[in-house]
Amino acid sequence: MEILNLDNTGNFKISNANRTILFMDADNETFYTRRIVVNQHTWPDYVFKKNYRLMPLNIVKQYIDQNGHLPNVPSEKEVIEEGVDLAEMNKILLEKIEELTLYTIQQQEEIEKLKEIVGKIVEK
Repeated sequence: MEILNLDNTGNFKISNANRTILFMDADNETFYTRRIVVNQHTWPDYVFKKNYRLMPLNIVKQYIDQNGHLPNVPSEKEVIEEGVDLAEMNKILLEKIEELTLYTIQQQEEIEKLKEIVGKIVEK
């Protein structure tokens, strides 16, 4: 049983007695595996802390208009030139999801206030 195999086409395989654990297809430069675990030292729970400064949406829009991507997210050019750290990108994406959740909560609170105002006007 070969544990490690590199063939003449550049394909790479790590196996145990039961199955292939990691396979790299050199033709399409793709790794195949069931699961990858990445240890992180920080996680975006800081977004939900009271002192987190959520960027106002009009400033986010200005940033997007000027830069063509979200704040704190690498640009397409950066990713093409430097690649992307998958662990860091997952962290960034979760930060953006958590920010979206806060924006949604804010909007829902505004909707509830407006419903209350409209209800009072309709009652008159």
